[in-house]
Amino acid sequence: LATPSDLVFASSAMHYTRDVYALLEWLLTASGRYFMVTRTPFVERHDDFVVVQRPHRYGYITEYAGWFLNRPRFVAFVTSRGFVLEREFLLNEHPYVPNAPEQCHYRGFLFRRA
Repeated sequence: LATPSDLVFASSAMHYTRDVYALLEWLLTASGRYFMVTRTPFVERHDDFVVVQRPHRYGYITEYAGWFLNRPRFVAFVTSRGFVLEREFLLNEHPYVPNAPEQCHYRGFLFRRA
């Protein structure tokens, strides 16, 4: 992008890409003053890992992979690119994933360019 946007906003999508941190780098480059991500699953203790989502009970006969991201790593990545964490939002989404090394909590973050 030639001119950064004042606010770049990602909701419930980033964790479905193959390379989250490459996409995150691109989004941060496109961000002028603010970057916000929300409805994204985070874990605290384990490194990023992939889970399989099977939304059969909602009528979707499919399955797809998505990341559970390590919260400290994510925040460190964004702040190392010149942003400051303004607000963190804990959302009331926390699906149970059998055999996952750690259960996630969906969160949101608002970052401001330093």
